[in-house]
Amino acid sequence: MFTKVLAMELGEHRINVNCIAPGLVTVNRDVRDVSDEYVRALTSTIPWGRAGTPEDIANAALFLASPYADFVTGEVLSVDGGSGTGRTWLPFSRATAR
Repeated sequence: MFTKVLAMELGEHRINVNCIAPGLVTVNRDVRDVSDEYVRALTSTIPWGRAGTPEDIANAALFLASPYADFVTGEVLSVDGGSGTGRTWLPFSRATAR
């Protein structure tokens, strides 16, 4: 909501306000407290089948900072491989044609 309110307030000045909402991102650091099983469980809920990378987040930021996003404001850009799409652990329905 903060992003949307700022976008409304600053729009008359042609200032874009957007937010990046990253999902699970793998970084190079000591993660001894996180088991491989836990990471596999989290990754299994991501439709792309992998955790994000810092480069994935950077690419989203580059897009929002580029002229291609000139008319984009007040948005929350999810960079999560689709994990925010809902209950990804449920099987997909297979509709049949009649």
